[in-house]
Amino acid sequence: MMRVLDVGPIDQIADGSYETKAVGPNDAVVRQVRSMADPELTNPSIRFVPHSKGLPESGHD
Repeated sequence: MMRVLDVGPIDQIADGSYETKAVGPNDAVVRQVRSMADPELTNPSIRFVPHSKGLPESGHD
């Protein structure tokens, strides 16, 4: 599996309309991963394709 970082318009990356090799056809883009602050408070300018064990327990996307 290849890990990559890509740069682009955050709104397009978030909604999946930005063409990138960083997101696979079966991947979901999320705003939060485990141990990260609540994205509603921090409004991060990054999106993640998390490992299944990296999803937050609280269920935030």
